[in-house]
Order: sequence, then structure tokens, then C-alpha cells
Amino acid sequence: MYNILNWNTALTEDNRYLDKIAEYIRVYLNTENAIAILQQIPYKDPCNNWEYHYVYNRLKEVFPENEYTWKMNNFFNNGYIFMQTVLITKIKMIKECGSSIYPNTEATNREIAAYVDDKFSILGIHARNGKDNLAYIQQIKGGADIIVGDFNAGDYAEYPYCKEYRKILDSHVCICNIPTKEIYSSSGVLLRKSCIDHIYIKRNMVDKCENMIVHDKVKFSDHYPITFCLNI
Repeated sequence: MYNILNWNTALTEDNRYLDKIAEYIRVYLNTENAIAILQQIPYKDPCNNWEYHYVYNRLKEVFPENEYTWKMNNFFNNGYIFMQTVLITKIKMIKECGSSIYPNTEATNREIAAYVDDKFSILGIHARNGKDNLAYIQQIKGGADIIVGDFNAGDYAEYPYCKEYRKILDSHVCICNIPTKEIYSSSGVLLRKSCIDHIYIKRNMVDKCENMIVHDKVKFSDHYPITFCLNI
């Protein structure tokens, strides 16, 4: 059994809940065969001569590399990266995937892909938004067994390309298409909840997925953590 967490932490936007977010992830990673795919993890600070961001340094303290495996594409753009998607786990047998599994066959700071225990592959993404979103999601490949992340898109009326969205990844089944993000007005009023974080599973593995939960009581980010189990 593998336990998988997907979460857009929003730590590049608001780090007041940094310690609570880190503790939530730490507790989760103490469960059996747990993997965390995290979006919006700072790497370097462009306002501080591209030194390592203090949030990144803090997370490295909480999740030291002698206890945890980190995977991230921090070599992209010669390391001049502010925001990245990372994988953190205590599982030791984690292999990097080739570029063919990535959107547009290019491993960028927005994605991370890995083989886990030689049993399954997982791709974590943080899609582009606005006018660049549709082109991005149309480049998502179906090579990974599991694809999780913030798609900035979904099959709901407010998304302008919902019909096009329905055509992506016909080799996979989406097991999370319910609200995962809170959207507020400038005055702090909750306007609506949005379905933009998703979990896609290859069709021949869907029956191995169990206990998908959107943790909508966890308010440390404007996105909710999502967890599920993979019974293989």
C-alpha cells in the first residue's frame, strides 16, 4: 500500500503557515510508503541575489536528505528558479524518469516525475494559468501511471476551455474532480470553490486506488491537500 499526498502549498505567495504546512507533511510522511507531491515550493530568492530561499532552507531542515528522498528539477534554467514542484518521501528506491514522460517532453521546475520501487510511475505538475493554460495541459503526456497536481483547469463552467479539457488524457481516469481551491475577493470574502487540482490514474490501475480525500478543513493554503491510497 502506498499513501500519496498532492498539495499546492502556496508557499511562494504566503508563508505565514510554513511551520504548520511542514508539520502536516511530516506527519503524513510517517505513514506507510508515503509520498508527497508539492507545488509552489520556493527554491531561490530573486530578491536576494538568487540565494536559497529561507522557506526552502527551512523545509530542508524539517526533511533532511539523510532521512528523506527529495526529487525536483532544480537544474532547469541553470538553477535560476523561484517556484518548483517537488517530491518528498522516505522511500529509498526512487528513480528519475526520462524527459519523454513530461509535458512537451521537457522536465521543468513545474514538474517532477519518478519511478517508485519499480512498481509505478508518478508525475506531479503545476500547470501554467491564464492564456498559457490550455497549451500546457494539451501537452501533458499519458506515459505516467499516476498524474497529480494543480492543473489550473477542470471540467466546470467557469473554466473557459472545459470542452477541450475533457479531451486530455483519455488513457487515464480522473478520480478527483471536486472543489480543491478557495477563491476570495480582495476584501477576503469567499467567492467560490474551484475544481483545479486533480488525480489521474491509468485505466488498468483505477481499481487499485482507495480512500481519495480532499481535506477541506485544512486551511493553511488556498488549496486543500488531497490524499489517496494505491493498493499495489
